[in-house]
Amino acid sequence: MGMDFSALTPAPEPPVPGPGVPVLDGPGSQTPQSLTRALSSLPEADRDAPALVVATSGSTGTPKRTLLTAGALRASGRATAETTDSDGAQWLLALPVHYVAGAQVIARSVLAGTTPVTTASLTPGTGFTAGDFLAAVERMTHPRRMTALVPTQLHVLLEAAESAVVPADQLHEALRSFRAILLGGAPASASLRARIRELGLPVVTTYGSAETAGGCVYDGRALPGIEVRIEPTTTEGGPTTEDGPDSHGPGSAPGTPVSAVPGLLDGSSPSAVDEDPAARPGRIWLGGPTVAAGYLADPARHAEHFRVDAHGTRWYRTDDLGTLEDTTSLAGSWPGTESGSPTGSGPRPGTGSRSASRPTDHSDAPRPEHLTGQRLRVAGRADDVIITGGIKVSARAVAAALEEVRGVREALVVGVPHPRWGQAVAGMVAVPGLSGTTPSAPTRKESARKDPSQTTPVTRSTSAGPAHPADAHKDAEARETAELEDRLRTAVRERLGPAAVPKRLEVVGALPLTSTGKPDRAAVARTFAAPRRPE
Repeated sequence: MGMDFSALTPAPEPPVPGPGVPVLDGPGSQTPQSLTRALSSLPEADRDAPALVVATSGSTGTPKRTLLTAGALRASGRATAETTDSDGAQWLLALPVHYVAGAQVIARSVLAGTTPVTTASLTPGTGFTAGDFLAAVERMTHPRRMTALVPTQLHVLLEAAESAVVPADQLHEALRSFRAILLGGAPASASLRARIRELGLPVVTTYGSAETAGGCVYDGRALPGIEVRIEPTTTEGGPTTEDGPDSHGPGSAPGTPVSAVPGLLDGSSPSAVDEDPAARPGRIWLGGPTVAAGYLADPARHAEHFRVDAHGTRWYRTDDLGTLEDTTSLAGSWPGTESGSPTGSGPRPGTGSRSASRPTDHSDAPRPEHLTGQRLRVAGRADDVIITGGIKVSARAVAAALEEVRGVREALVVGVPHPRWGQAVAGMVAVPGLSGTTPSAPTRKESARKDPSQTTPVTRSTSAGPAHPADAHKDAEARETAELEDRLRTAVRERLGPAAVPKRLEVVGALPLTSTGKPDRAAVARTFAAPRRPE
């Protein structure tokens, strides 16, 4: 199903909306109540009426103002209801409404004619907790219920149950009471995906952004009315030192090749990629009625990302790379089953309930017909490619390898300047409970070991032992961190090869987050740019 990307024309720039249109530009810019009033008054007949301006800097620090129309919000809400069989559902709001996923909970509630239940964590200065979540679930009155979370929140819930902060059975029952838990905003780590499968939670992984009115691809499949296309890439050049920072790369005009190194850019094996050129990741394009009107007062960026085809369909050129794989053979299963979903999360939204207070765990639902066909796999951001010694390495693939190590909650990988390699792979790894880290804030604790690219061996103490208990604790902590870093680097080397092994690692209790709960890439980059603390 090919597409001539050169035939797409720039979409008209959206006009600046009037003062009555809500602008989501940070905490406190809207309340659930004010946003409900604004969205309830949108004209039903005018699909192009301005509905929301989502002003974000994202996790990379580049500001943008995205205009969403009434038609885009309605199309998104109806597609979600159809896909999850949740028409008329009550929603639990656990995300801030200045974040598109939080705003969509309000929009979908308006469309469903129900009132959302909010968690106490939406109050400024109040953190998200499992107790808060359970209390909100208890206040829900509708047997058909939905919620949206980011991976960090689901981690918090499951870890609270595992550490007996809340009763595990009660929490698991509460999670299973939802038709679906939409999980997006950041990739789910390997450990989180494993727990989802083990517990049989009704999690649906979502992919999208403010530019597509939130998630428009669920468990790898496009929602009704949404189209996904991959802009082909090339792989000429290979892993040579000549293919460096000046080669074609992210941010180029549509159609410009982005070089890739099999096994490093997408984490797949070189042989598999060489045998199937379609397996090479390319730029992801999303088209359909949920696509935003565009960026306000930003003509260059608007022209780069928003296009229209000959049929009038709006298209958004993402900053992500991915592949489409044929899943026709999976047509008999819901996309959350082991064979058909990135999460393999087991039970899926179904029908029926026990009561308003104790709804059933939803399962055995038929798979919607539109979810057969192709599945999108996201390889990572186009600007996540780290060029180290002339070899292109996917930051997301490295993070995925780090997250496979036991005890790692999540990881975020960036490229940092390096005098020898141009860029070096640097990873921040969240390991709750490790000595020397805190569970609630990222506490920097970088190993004093030398860059592994150097040939000088690491010298470790061989003394009989420290003179004081405090020194013994410090030495034990250092050994624990060193052993973890060995496992982390070994995992990356075995999966992706030596070029992808992080030259710098930071172990923290939790990754720094944006105000919307997503890992803060810019903050991580600043951490690695700062001078190292003296040991």
